[in-house]
Amino acid sequence: MWTRFYLPALFYFIVVAATGSLLRFLWTAPAYTLFNAQYLIHAHSHVALLGWIFLVLCGLLLEYGMQKNQPGKKLLSAFSILVQITVIGMLISFTLQGYAPASIAFSTIHILLSYYFAWLYFRHERMDIDPRVRNFYNAAVLWMILSSLGPLLLAAGSRLTLFWMNTAIGFYLHLQFNGWFTFLLTGLAFQFLINRHYWENPTWGNWPFVLMFVGLLPSLVPIIDNSGLARWMIGAGAAGTLAFSAGSLMVLHLVWKSRVALAGKGAAGLFWFAFTAGAVKTLMQAATAWPQVHIFSSSHYVVIGFNHLLLLGFISSSLLYILLCKQPAPDPMRIRLTGSLLYQTGAGAMLVLLFGIGFMQILGVVISLPFQLWLFITGVLILTGLLFLTAALASRSMNKPILTQNPRSMKTSFNKPIAQLVNENYRTASVFENYQLDFCCGGQRTLAEACQSKNVDTLAVLEDLEAVGNGDSFFQQRVEKWSTPFLIDYIVYNHHEYIRENGPRVEASIKKVAGLHSETQPENSHIARLFSDLLTELESHMSKEENDFFPTLNALSKALETNETLSPSILEKINHELEHEHKNAGSIMNKIRTLSQDYTPPAGACTTYIQAYSELLAFERDLHRHVHLENNVLFPRFS
Repeated sequence: MWTRFYLPALFYFIVVAATGSLLRFLWTAPAYTLFNAQYLIHAHSHVALLGWIFLVLCGLLLEYGMQKNQPGKKLLSAFSILVQITVIGMLISFTLQGYAPASIAFSTIHILLSYYFAWLYFRHERMDIDPRVRNFYNAAVLWMILSSLGPLLLAAGSRLTLFWMNTAIGFYLHLQFNGWFTFLLTGLAFQFLINRHYWENPTWGNWPFVLMFVGLLPSLVPIIDNSGLARWMIGAGAAGTLAFSAGSLMVLHLVWKSRVALAGKGAAGLFWFAFTAGAVKTLMQAATAWPQVHIFSSSHYVVIGFNHLLLLGFISSSLLYILLCKQPAPDPMRIRLTGSLLYQTGAGAMLVLLFGIGFMQILGVVISLPFQLWLFITGVLILTGLLFLTAALASRSMNKPILTQNPRSMKTSFNKPIAQLVNENYRTASVFENYQLDFCCGGQRTLAEACQSKNVDTLAVLEDLEAVGNGDSFFQQRVEKWSTPFLIDYIVYNHHEYIRENGPRVEASIKKVAGLHSETQPENSHIARLFSDLLTELESHMSKEENDFFPTLNALSKALETNETLSPSILEKINHELEHEHKNAGSIMNKIRTLSQDYTPPAGACTTYIQAYSELLAFERDLHRHVHLENNVLFPRFS
């Protein structure tokens, strides 16, 4: 991801900062006519949105929202190269010609590439992540697609009135900033909060999504010229703005409660800068629900300040913060701290200047200060900070994870139960799944025993485990430290809801495949029957847990806190009844895996066939994590 997406994106951010500083220089010294300033503005904005931000968001979505190793490396490399060709083409053509056939052609190709990326995402999206997170990811991609209607509408050219031209531009920017960018960042934040068990109320996460999703499109009305619109439309716009702002404030509240976990070492300044910018942006946006506040848009500098608040303050700072968190080791630390301080100082000063100038214009105050020179200085600070941050991130990205365990620690890993290794680092579950090593029902076997039974190279497994340990630390979980009530809530709201939401859809998919290919691949009929039986058993099992066992375990956890003796009957029920049902569910999934040849569709299989097997694999992986949390984390607390 670093070489294909993140490092090229940082390069384009440096280009954006450089062109922004050049613009301020041209306005400070108008005698120098190196470039047409209006053309340079177009190049500056297009590279910012379609080079820097687009590439980072695509990389993050590929990494956290899509199936591992899907799509393939060659396809991703080709996609990244094509995107960069269009971005460089836009940079050159917009700078030299402004809106002309060449720049329009490159922009159109970029739109088509974004459609292709959306198709890749929906084809390979991860089904094993929390549905509330997936809602935000899916909506983000949807808003990205819909935002392109703005530029496509502008293709009508002179046939559009000024109102429709401004509306098309506002529609595009609104769905990019508040839709594509904001929804994806919110999904990443929620994924982090859930995985790090800082989400204390699992059901509350649906409301931010509903409010933001429903309110996004209507909230466009207050920020465009709505003087000719009907009252009901203006009212709907105000309601949408308040709904979107309420959802945003709920997200900010969750982030604020988790600030200790989120403000990572070496990136705390960027976290607080992004959080503050997001809070100010939300409050300003909520204020536009009242028509009297619409007067602020009469100042060009207030509008520019608000756009920079979104782009520099909220979105770019959030993305830089995430990239720094993905490279946690010192690089050395003073480089990232220096870069972060310079970036925040420059961006903060630029925002203060832009809003200050704008509000003075609204108040009718005559400005005789060399503010363009000051803005140029702030741009240079931002550019210098980005150079430091890029140097820090680039130096870390070159270090590949290698097997660094000493013989003693390797021997310890050999002799540890697989379940314990997963408890210590939940992300190791994916390694064991890749080697088909059972870490849930068979999690009490040591790593050496499990590898021997499957005839797997233990050193290869250790290397992959080491890579997981040295890799991205952004989404690690420490499940053994979760309280019993929270662990139970997590199992119910994450894994039980996953089965109830996705089970019927997977069942319908495999039944469809069985019906279409009954003659050539009769095993799919057997798979469909097995999966239907599995869902029936799981529903009975989950109802039993939710209505009987889990309330009892919650009560017992309180008894343990006061050192009360536990009744052996409940422990026997756990051992003999629940764990037996877990083994039976695992046995059914093993049969399905065998019949499907490890979920491998035959050569030339149709899209429906491929999707059905992909959904079965995602279901199996979620079930593994589900059973592991119960068998190896929850139940042992009462043994």
